[in-house]
Amino acid sequence: MTELHESAYHTLHNPDERQRRLRRRRRPFWRVALAGLYDFIQLVREARIALLGFTLLAVVNASYLLVFYDYAAAGVPPFTLISAFYETMKMMTLETDLPIPENDLFGDLLFFVTPILGLALVFQGILNFGRFLLDKGSRREGWQVSLARTYRDHVIVCGLGSVTYRVIIDLLEEGYGVVAIERNWQSEFVEPTLAVGVPVILGDARSREVLQAAGLFRARSLISGLGDDLGNIEIGLAARRRRPDLPIILRIFDEDLDLNLEQTFGRNAVFSTSTLASPTLAAAALGRSIAHVLPLPQSFRHSDGATRYKGVLSLTITPGSELTGSLRHIEEQMGVWALLHLKRNQTPRRKRVSNEHAHLEPGDTVALLGPLERLEQARVLNHGYGQGSELEVRSFSQTYDTVIVCGMGKIGARVIRDLDSMRPRPRIVLICQPEVTREELLEEANPLLADRVTGDARRATVLQTAGIERACALVAATSDDLTNLQIGLAARKLVPDIDLVLRVFNEDLAGRLELMFGAHTTFSVAGLAAPTFAAAAVVRGISYAIELDEQLLSTTTLRVQAGDEFDQRTVEQVRKHMGIIPLALKRNGQDVLIISTTGFVPGDEVAVLIDVGMLERLRMKSQRLIETALVDPVT
Repeated sequence: MTELHESAYHTLHNPDERQRRLRRRRRPFWRVALAGLYDFIQLVREARIALLGFTLLAVVNASYLLVFYDYAAAGVPPFTLISAFYETMKMMTLETDLPIPENDLFGDLLFFVTPILGLALVFQGILNFGRFLLDKGSRREGWQVSLARTYRDHVIVCGLGSVTYRVIIDLLEEGYGVVAIERNWQSEFVEPTLAVGVPVILGDARSREVLQAAGLFRARSLISGLGDDLGNIEIGLAARRRRPDLPIILRIFDEDLDLNLEQTFGRNAVFSTSTLASPTLAAAALGRSIAHVLPLPQSFRHSDGATRYKGVLSLTITPGSELTGSLRHIEEQMGVWALLHLKRNQTPRRKRVSNEHAHLEPGDTVALLGPLERLEQARVLNHGYGQGSELEVRSFSQTYDTVIVCGMGKIGARVIRDLDSMRPRPRIVLICQPEVTREELLEEANPLLADRVTGDARRATVLQTAGIERACALVAATSDDLTNLQIGLAARKLVPDIDLVLRVFNEDLAGRLELMFGAHTTFSVAGLAAPTFAAAAVVRGISYAIELDEQLLSTTTLRVQAGDEFDQRTVEQVRKHMGIIPLALKRNGQDVLIISTTGFVPGDEVAVLIDVGMLERLRMKSQRLIETALVDPVT
């Protein structure tokens, strides 16, 4: 990458910077003070026996000195209340110089027992109490419970992993409180989660005590993101049993469970990460620099029933690009909307795009929303692919009409299904190894394939057999990051201009590999799936969301009613004043072309892209939301 494009790329794609910014945030003083009070009360409860024993011993000993001790025989002045307690403390630490009373069995016994019990109580109980009270690190788990007690209207995240950690980051960026539950304190994600200021409760989230410690009855929702379907279901049922009204979001690997579980937990409450990630992987194979893909609702599908998609294209304007000039003119000419416009070296921080006087110049970064074919045209007009590599890659065409999919796991199977629903539809070739591929997945995919090649996709002969010479793109979707990297290197060695889409488990690695292969070639499943989990935890019923400019954007369908914010307004007015982007429009059951001057009338059904926070506020004040699903995740 050139310096210009690398700088712009890091501006938009730098998860490390987001985490550093969150780590620098300080907890509010009131939260720390309130947690300290809760912690003090808890310590008192835990040390109540030692404290009670210490208090009882001090009172008995001081009372004896005040009432029964023969101070005249001992040659000391009479004791006051304060001096009696002070002398008691000295007796407990073997520092007293009082003579032992004579012919007083009780006094003899007290002088003998007080130092023994005093030392035990002071060192075993009282000192530990003080140490735990002042040094929170010595009882880390207890302090996390005290912090969690200060949270209200927060999201509980069960199980720390790559997906749930990204969900936590997205929620924090949106300003929502989070409490995590993790049963393995040695998990690699515990320390990063604590570092961004999120309390982590140690324990099994199926336990009533652990859920209560996380604030189950004060929470706004719960996400269970373990890598185990049964564990997630058990957590969801345990939470639902104790609080039936709590929105619960489950991560499920077995897609066959999806619909059945939604009957129990509600619509769009169960998500498969492969289902959420695969549309973007499929679209990226047909259009360079596609950052996100939005499936439209079922009512907006193609006439043949195929899902209709909108995409988000991220571009850095190159010298000599045909996309320079008035942003409004480019939007109208290309049939797209600008979601983000940054001047060179400008930092993205939730800036609403105003296209009235904006001009695109070389070095600017722009994110465009529109139909996939229009976005591909925009990419071509920019004379580069996305973030400015000097290499122009192949485009989907009659000459290069094939997409090769390597790996037939859940991700690979979903990518094939999504490629089949693309219009125009590419020719699909699968490379897989039967010994590591589930037979039922192959049987499902076979009718959709132009060819199937058996072998290791890292071998040049296998790639050539699959027809890499006529392929516009290759999708490496195995379950191993290293294997996908090796496949990408082998493909680029044979065909340097082939478009690559690499599925990578580790999000940090994905960012680094894009510097090698080009922007929007390497995708983290966690990064693609996490925004939907986060958005669904904030607003019920959401089925798809993306993260752009550190902002959660969700899709929903609205019905225009007389006198509401949409009635008699144009698309441009809704976009300018409300920040809502219309995606598709139906009027009297017919599709209506959306341009800036298109007006809305009562009865219109409009699919929109909207900030999650605004959607939540809209939900509370209006009943115009007729549907919050973009597409059924399992269809």
